[in-house]
Amino acid sequence: MAEQRRKSVLITGCSEGGTGNALAKEYCGHGFHVFATARRIEAMQNLALLNGITLIQLDVTSIPSVSSVLQTVSEILERENMSLNILVNNAGVSSVIPTVDMPLQASHNIIQTNLLGPMNMVHYFMPLLLRAASSPDGNVCIVNTGSVAGLLPLVGASYNASKAALKMWSDSLRLELEPLNIRVLHLAMGFIDTSMWGRARESLPAGSRYASIENLLVDHRLSFRQNSMSTSQFAQRVVSVSSKTNPPTTLYIGKGAFRYWVISWLLPQWLRDYEISRSLGLWGLGAALRKA
Repeated sequence: MAEQRRKSVLITGCSEGGTGNALAKEYCGHGFHVFATARRIEAMQNLALLNGITLIQLDVTSIPSVSSVLQTVSEILERENMSLNILVNNAGVSSVIPTVDMPLQASHNIIQTNLLGPMNMVHYFMPLLLRAASSPDGNVCIVNTGSVAGLLPLVGASYNASKAALKMWSDSLRLELEPLNIRVLHLAMGFIDTSMWGRARESLPAGSRYASIENLLVDHRLSFRQNSMSTSQFAQRVVSVSSKTNPPTTLYIGKGAFRYWVISWLLPQWLRDYEISRSLGLWGLGAALRKA
């Protein structure tokens, strides 16, 4: 009888204060060896003293970086008799800047990180996932962190597009990998109380046509921070669901997630567009510009 290998998980985007960092601690507490990654090692130093967590520098948009991490992880798995059972594509960037005001390179960076990043990770780490899935106790899952912004046309078109595309890719990937004993769990995330809220506020460029409604456009997400889900609550739920033999295809999680799902399904498009435009000041701005 083959010796049972210890299970491990690789998580991207594990900077302190974020969801990936909380997931690393939670998976570790459930007996997984955790490969915690981030663009900067120093951004996740709070994990350094925890037994069972290996910190690795990773840029998911860089093929050489992904390939290097694959080699490192493969060597550790072989040496320590472990298998890679869960891949969490958590790294991401967000923005609420309208397309007219966003530099093209910034839009490219959003797509490269939020969509092509997970694709890079799945492509390169698939051999390790397939090996774990072929074992007698194989329980393998790919977790993609999406957003409710992929369900509704909120301001920040590049970010919303990246999350909508990620959702479709997750669904297609799930069907493709099901015969291979690999499950795919998509997270439709609402508002989680992460360190993102403390970062520098985005600002519209000088002369922006949206200047009169900048506070509504840029700060509307802040109103959702109150009573939003904590990162520890988020991590507990995700670890529990992703560890199941048959998880749901999509997990709606975080403040407002289920509400956004209901709105996206029940309200006709014209009413959704009106309510979103009205709440963000776009409807009033359009009326004012037409009168000018």
